[in-house]
Amino acid sequence: MIAQQVEKGTPDGGGLFKVSPSSFAADTRRILQQFAKEAEPPKSAVQVPVAPAAQIFQAIPAMEPVAVPDCRVHEIPVQLMHPLGLPMAMPSPASYSGSGVTDFKWDPDSCAQNITLTDDNRACFLMEGGYCFRTVLSSTPFISGVHYWEIHADPRTENELKIGVAGKKNFNLNTAFCDYEFGWGYYGLGQLRHGNNSAGPKYGKTFKNNGYLGLCLDMNKGQICLALNGEYLGVAFKDEALRKGPIYAAVSLLHKAGCKLVVNKPTPSYFVH
Repeated sequence: MIAQQVEKGTPDGGGLFKVSPSSFAADTRRILQQFAKEAEPPKSAVQVPVAPAAQIFQAIPAMEPVAVPDCRVHEIPVQLMHPLGLPMAMPSPASYSGSGVTDFKWDPDSCAQNITLTDDNRACFLMEGGYCFRTVLSSTPFISGVHYWEIHADPRTENELKIGVAGKKNFNLNTAFCDYEFGWGYYGLGQLRHGNNSAGPKYGKTFKNNGYLGLCLDMNKGQICLALNGEYLGVAFKDEALRKGPIYAAVSLLHKAGCKLVVNKPTPSYFVH
């Protein structure tokens, strides 16, 4: 079309043909309209109808429910590993005030004057000129269950110890815990003490600066049993008050005496009846 228009133009002085601006614009519009018309799809083309989305989903057949595996986390034993690949023991669940407490120390805040605590507060020793019993209590109380610990003699000891448990923590620590009704103690002379500072029934054997004393507090039965150097001595005390916590391990020292606390050991079979 543009070529035809050019041919109909009037040549100028330079031999070129002039084209009218209005004619050029009209021809351009017609060309664009023709292109648009040719770009339309033929009427014979197949038109595919598109159904609404709701109809499509309704046409999908219902599916049977599928069983899904149980993916919940189940408790399984865990073995801790050392950084070098060596097996490590699981932390004791009894290192708090509950059933089966087996890990405790002597409490610096519940320790009478002149008693020295060493070995990470596992060992205690008293050395003074006077002859007064002085007490130290455990850092963690027993609340329920069965508990076992050992008192190992200090060879420097010159005077017998009083060893056992106390049902209270706030009392005069410059006295023996078993002088009171809330205290139950074995006296190294081979006697028992409970609510009395000078008399008690005979029990077991003597213990001072050699060997070890094993104690088992059974709060289910309300009793304390002892063993000396692995020899079972029998039930020392049976009292309903021993069923209720808190109860603290206790030792009372006189003049020049001491001992070492040993914990985290299994309860010997002769204590389990």
